[in-house]
Amino acid sequence: MLKAFFLHKIDNSVNSSIRRSHFFHPDFLVIIPTYNHPETLEYAICSVLQQSYKNFRIVIICDGITQETREITAKFKFDRRVTVLEFPKSARVGEEYRDFAIRNYPSRYVTYLGDDDLFLPDHLKVMKEELLKYDFSHPVPVYLNKERQIQLLAKTNLREKNWVNWHVEGPPYKNSISMTGVAHTREIYFCLSEGWTTTPENRWADHYMWCKFFSLDGIRLSTSKFSTTIKSPRILFNSLERKQHLEYFYNKLQENSFTKSWNEAVRQLLDNS
Repeated sequence: MLKAFFLHKIDNSVNSSIRRSHFFHPDFLVIIPTYNHPETLEYAICSVLQQSYKNFRIVIICDGITQETREITAKFKFDRRVTVLEFPKSARVGEEYRDFAIRNYPSRYVTYLGDDDLFLPDHLKVMKEELLKYDFSHPVPVYLNKERQIQLLAKTNLREKNWVNWHVEGPPYKNSISMTGVAHTREIYFCLSEGWTTTPENRWADHYMWCKFFSLDGIRLSTSKFSTTIKSPRILFNSLERKQHLEYFYNKLQENSFTKSWNEAVRQLLDNS
């Protein structure tokens, strides 16, 4: 049904970008789902464009779109590294559109970024090193509270089976792995019997997808030793506060010493937990 839907609904600009994709096979496909966070989307996109590892394509997936969001994405229409896909609003968070992007935009690796989060400059570099040895990896699961303090969500280590079990057992379900920062090979994605699909009620979309990976026989899982993302729970901020918060840390990313000091703080937090 979904395939038939796309055949009728995808406009000429999307079809044109798909045709061009066959001539550009980057190492990384960076998927940024968005709907109505225009105040932070530009910072998120720019944090990818400033990566130290340059071999990537960004696909912005508009799960429905507001005019304000369209004005932001239009700023990048002449950047060949950025593709914008506009779709009708889905039942949940556009999971099936993520599947569409992975299948139609070839790459070696796939990683994800929330539209109100940031990548640290070495995210792609760190994740590539992980994916040379593993099929699925994610950064240290930390977040920032409203006071801009780093908080540890859990001492997750997917190389240990008990942590994999901790995530898949339920209900009730538990999750320490945000969509932002997760990276996996495209090859392992096609080993799944089912990729991104509309999430059932009462399940988190990211966790529901990770469980599909975790149930795959022989998959090589890893938790990176580094934190390579900046994120905060959306519930903490209104739209203006969210913009100010992300703008502050986007500006911090421009400082050469920030990544080192950030990871030193994360390492100290882990050692003391």
